[in-house]
Amino acid sequence: MSIFKLHSKKRRIEPYRNGTFFEWATDRSLFFQKEDPWARTQTFLAEIQKRLLAEQAFVISRNNQDNHIKIIKIAPAGQSPVIGASLLNRIMCSQGADKQVMFLDDILEDTGLRADIATSDISSLISSNITTDPATTDHLFILNYALTTDVGRISEFIHGLSTVLGQALINCRLSDELKKKDATLQQWTEQVEARIEQGTKKLLEQEFQFHALFEGANDGILVNDADGDVVEANGVVCRFLGYDRNELLRVNWKHIVPSGRYQEIYTIFQNVIAKIHKEPFEFQLRKKDASVIPVEISSRRVWFKGTEVVQSFIRDISLRKKLQQTLLEAKEKYKMLVESSLVGVFIIEKNTVLFVNTMFETITGYSKEEILKMEFQELVLPEDRYRLDEMDELEHGETGDFEIQLLHKDGRRITCDIHSTVVTVDGKRTVLGNVIDVTKEKEFAKQLLESKKMESISTLAGGIAHDFNNLLGGILGYASLILSDMDESNEYYSDIATIAETTKRAAVLTDRLLAFARGGKYQVKEIMVDEVVNDVALILENTAERNIHIETRSDADVWTIRGDREQIHKAVLNLCLNGIEAMENEGILSIDTSNITINANVSRKVFGLPAGDYVRIVVKDTGIGMSESIKSRMFEPFFTTKTYGEGAGLGLAMVYGVIKNHEGAIHVNTSPGKGTSVSIFLPRFEPEEKPVKAATPKKRAIHNRILLIDDEFIIREVGQRMLEKGGYTVITAPNGASGVKIFLEENRMLDLVLLDWMMPGMGGKETSKRLKEINPDVPICFLSGYRTCDKPEMLMLGDRLFIQKPFQTDALLAAIDTMIKQTDTHD
Repeated sequence: MSIFKLHSKKRRIEPYRNGTFFEWATDRSLFFQKEDPWARTQTFLAEIQKRLLAEQAFVISRNNQDNHIKIIKIAPAGQSPVIGASLLNRIMCSQGADKQVMFLDDILEDTGLRADIATSDISSLISSNITTDPATTDHLFILNYALTTDVGRISEFIHGLSTVLGQALINCRLSDELKKKDATLQQWTEQVEARIEQGTKKLLEQEFQFHALFEGANDGILVNDADGDVVEANGVVCRFLGYDRNELLRVNWKHIVPSGRYQEIYTIFQNVIAKIHKEPFEFQLRKKDASVIPVEISSRRVWFKGTEVVQSFIRDISLRKKLQQTLLEAKEKYKMLVESSLVGVFIIEKNTVLFVNTMFETITGYSKEEILKMEFQELVLPEDRYRLDEMDELEHGETGDFEIQLLHKDGRRITCDIHSTVVTVDGKRTVLGNVIDVTKEKEFAKQLLESKKMESISTLAGGIAHDFNNLLGGILGYASLILSDMDESNEYYSDIATIAETTKRAAVLTDRLLAFARGGKYQVKEIMVDEVVNDVALILENTAERNIHIETRSDADVWTIRGDREQIHKAVLNLCLNGIEAMENEGILSIDTSNITINANVSRKVFGLPAGDYVRIVVKDTGIGMSESIKSRMFEPFFTTKTYGEGAGLGLAMVYGVIKNHEGAIHVNTSPGKGTSVSIFLPRFEPEEKPVKAATPKKRAIHNRILLIDDEFIIREVGQRMLEKGGYTVITAPNGASGVKIFLEENRMLDLVLLDWMMPGMGGKETSKRLKEINPDVPICFLSGYRTCDKPEMLMLGDRLFIQKPFQTDALLAAIDTMIKQTDTHD
């Protein structure tokens, strides 16, 4: 802001020497060019009004007793105040003694005054206390001024002017008193002059304070004219640009900006001078050593020595830029980590999706663009949406684990584990969640549970079948003994024969149970799967209804498997017969065979098999299908959907046992009304060549003595009678320990040991080891309700001699006679 000195009426207004407002205010010629102090006060008030470009400036005195106000002086002279006396009085009362200077914004804080001022023609206002004593209060009012500087600086100036003006008023009143009291006039005059000097001193001190603020600012300050020439600079900008102050005051902005960017900054300065508001902006400045630094510039138009100039506050933001770059790099790393995460990540605010990563897209099948347009609950199955309310109730920083089913874009249900926590993003409460698709794991756990259930059922079925076989052994044994001693003409012969035949049929039932209980490989050899399938298809074509169409498909060079051909044949045939029944005598039954290699990633999780090569047999029908509840029980023994008397429910149980015993797996895909597809996986057979050792003939004496070891009394009794009927001497033992004790005494005279495989305490396996330790050459024949390959150890430990329970007299004696002769020859 330019400050001028008031000269005599004959001289024009010119800038006063150094141009400071304080020098003008304290210029004695301003006050003493008129002799009358009231005239001098009027002149001073008029100078204030002109230099602040105000519409009016006036001084009011208020009587503190009755609040009556009086206009003392006004500029321009002869006018009436724009504001009414009542409103002036209220403004003076609202100011109080604690506020030296008030602006229009301060006054508008009083809601009572706001409405009245809003209806007046006031655009700006300054109210300042001048003098206050018990009787009167003097106020300076400046209306509609146009001074362009900051509020703090105006306040300081008005405070200084008010001090001088107050002294002038005091001088006026003293002058009036001097007219009455000539004797004391000189003394009062000196006091007035002293006070004026004191006020001037205060104003000068304030000027020094503003200079200290200018030089002590944290930001650099540059002042330039409209052409870009620097006219003022503080020490801060000199330091970070590398210039001293005298050098910087001789340069133009074009020398401190990068090449080619002067026009850009020049345009900005022109807009600032034209009162076009410009927000703080980032730019680059060139230092004296030609290096470039990033800065933030905030510019405004101000008056400086009578000219409109641009004042720019310049802040070195090199450190900020470095931090921003570091944050950007950290953000990119974070983004890379989140986007490459193997876990889905989402951020939601209530039900609005704010962010998802690539894995979340993969899990749901939707793109990010699609998800961000959806509400999060649209991805959640309706029955699980209550979990979202639980998630939203988490406290800040609290975490929660939830299992939620999401809906894939293709309609599939996806079971997910979600670990969520409440965080603040952009000042808002949000939920951050990590998502893991556990659908396959859940399915595997379900399959594992199903497998364990079937294993438990298998164990139970095997135990029942074993015990039942022992009972059947006694019944069939005694029946066969009676029949062997009974003439066919005997009236009870047919009854006993019926008992024996019924017992055999019961043995078939237990045989099926044992097949389910991991049994079924009786004659193990290499099998051509295609041949088995073709045989089954031929049977079906000859027996199935004409409306059933049988189809077979096979890959070229299907691998072979190893097992019992008859049992594999029965298993495939059972599956086909079930499929035909499900189609109600009309539809298509297909049997496909192919090679498949299962890798380690899916072998255990999907099929429960080790990785490797397998032959796959798929039996597929177009029948009624099965519900989940029926599917979960289809392989259980005695479970059937048929009406009472139509089936025992052991067909599929036998299939399950046969396939499991062949180290394979069964996978069923079915749904109501869409048919059923059953896939069988059997390991590929790769034969190994082994050298054959020639047997060394060795003759041994035959004593017709047999040791029978069995924990079942009825088996020992009936077995002994059967063997004695064949001419053998039989020694029995109720358990393994007593059998070993007898064998120590009799082993040289024994031709054969009949040993039960399943016994409490010392079982058949341990007993056979103890017997072989005593006499390695003794032949051991195992007795069991299990087949040989149910318990393969029976072959390895028992010299390949085996008799399955239950047995009849003739069959037992024939087998024993053959075994003794064979062991005698091979020994």
